[in-house]
Amino acid sequence: MRLWHVELIPYLPSKQLTGQWRELLAIKGAVDKNGTPNHGLVNKIMDYDIDVFKTYVDIVYHESQKRDFNFSSKKIQRDIRMGM
Repeated sequence: MRLWHVELIPYLPSKQLTGQWRELLAIKGAVDKNGTPNHGLVNKIMDYDIDVFKTYVDIVYHESQKRDFNFSSKKIQRDIRMGM
């Protein structure tokens, strides 16, 4: 798991941006299930307010929308962007 620096998001190739979205889904799932991502590379997100994570998710989401990516589930989009 890895989170790219927010300033790199607009420059990520399509596959990396899609992978970043999957990482965010995995992190949210781990937090929902265990209360922590439980992974050395992303545990640091727990040091920040959850709103920082939500903002990062929105940045990735909006970049994906600019590139006309379509995620398969509207519910997943809603859950990760607003359900935390």
